[in-house]
Amino acid sequence: KNSQDLVVQTPLLNSLGGFKTMHSGPFGFLQEVPLIFYGPGYVPQQGNVKLEREVTLADVAPTYAWVLSHDFRARGQALRRVITKGTSAPKLIVTVVIDGGGWNALEHWPDAWPNIARIIDDGVSIKDARVGPSPSVTPAVHTTLSTCVFPRDHGVTAIQIRDDAGTIVGAFTRTPRQLGPNVEPGLNLRRPTFADLWDLATGNEAKVGMLSYFNYPLGMLGHGAAWPGGDQDILGIRKGLRWETDADYYRLPDYVRSATADDDIERLDREDGRLEGKWLGHDIAGGLDGTPALARWINSTAKKVLTQMRFGLDGVTDLFYINYKTPD
Repeated sequence: KNSQDLVVQTPLLNSLGGFKTMHSGPFGFLQEVPLIFYGPGYVPQQGNVKLEREVTLADVAPTYAWVLSHDFRARGQALRRVITKGTSAPKLIVTVVIDGGGWNALEHWPDAWPNIARIIDDGVSIKDARVGPSPSVTPAVHTTLSTCVFPRDHGVTAIQIRDDAGTIVGAFTRTPRQLGPNVEPGLNLRRPTFADLWDLATGNEAKVGMLSYFNYPLGMLGHGAAWPGGDQDILGIRKGLRWETDADYYRLPDYVRSATADDDIERLDREDGRLEGKWLGHDIAGGLDGTPALARWINSTAKKVLTQMRFGLDGVTDLFYINYKTPD
């Protein structure tokens, strides 16, 4: 996803050569994304701001590190103008990625995101922020966000990658395009993420977790127990209508494994006044990805994890990551 990485040739040709249309590519509008910070007491109310330098997702984790007084050396730079470094560290940092939620989508439906608009007004939105890696595929972008370096350095260059033996593998799995668990976090990921290093810096006292539609964003969380000295961070990967994990490197409470989307599906189903299993004429359970029920399920599951695992309730800053897939 760096212009010097050979692997960009396949998606580049697919996008430009007319073989097929992809939702990822080298085009400028795919680089233009909202980068929003919100947190009373830590993020001054500034609304839309423009910095005097280029800002990419590689600047996110260094900003966290600066707030936490953690020495996290990387290519990115802390966004000190948008964050107030107080006398105490935040109890919890939540990172939310709306997959496919670039400005091109938001500006097309300007009235469809009142909550995002509210936190922009009450926090900071950095104008002209860029993704960084290009083409903007999920594994490369999420990994850049948490390692602060670009794909040529962190190693997660694409959804499918050719290994040193010439075999095509997935970004985090031996089987290409495998979406669920049975991951190998260090398969291509050469750098530690911020969560990997923060865990070590706190003696694994920090609680770290992620909920994701699939395994492609794994580089946003990190290696878990695969990193020397690391422990089993919380990881929930959606598989069908269940949450699963890879117990070799991560953990998932039983109440999350058993948490279904049934309540969220029924709630959405009733909103048109009829209980028929459909939303706007489409089957909900079979097409969960294209309905509001998916995000609601992620929300309800995240609230369970944050509450029952007591995130943010001790003296160590905890980290939680969420990937929303529906717009993509």
